[in-house]
Amino acid sequence: MSSCDCEPAQLYNSKIVRCRKPHKCLECGVKIEPGEQAEKVDSLYDGQFSTFYTCPECLKLIAYIRSNIKSVEICCHGELAEAIWHEGSLVWDDDDMEEEYSTLPFYDEVKGIVRGRNLPIATRVDWLIIERGRFRLNPTIEVEPEVEQP
Repeated sequence: MSSCDCEPAQLYNSKIVRCRKPHKCLECGVKIEPGEQAEKVDSLYDGQFSTFYTCPECLKLIAYIRSNIKSVEICCHGELAEAIWHEGSLVWDDDDMEEEYSTLPFYDEVKGIVRGRNLPIATRVDWLIIERGRFRLNPTIEVEPEVEQP
C-alpha cells in the first residue's frame, strides 16, 4: 500500500529524449548538456503546466530504489534527496556537524541538507555513493532505468 500524498496530475507524459538545449536535472541539479539523454516530463498539475528533466544517473538510482529498497518510497518527482536522507542511508561524519549546520541561513530543514554545499556526510549502504555532492548509484550495481528508451 502506498503512503504517497501527492495528487495525481491531470495530464502526464514521460519519455526519454535527446536534449537540444541545456537543462537542469530536477533531482540533483546537474546540467544536462545538448546531445545528452534525459527523461522529459510534461505535466498539468493543479492547473499549472510544467516540464522538467531528470538525468540518467538519477533515473538509475530511482529505479534501483523502487525495485530493491522497500523502506524508501519515491512517489513524486523531486523527492530523491529527501527520500534517501530520511531512509537512514546517510550518516554525519561528525555528530556535532548537524547541529552546527542547522543554524546556518542556507540550511534546508525540510530536506536536512545544506543547499549548494558539500556536507560532511557519508553513506552507510553499499548501493549509494556521494559524487561531487550528488547521490549516485554505486557503479558496481547494474540496473536499467524504468523509462523506456526511444
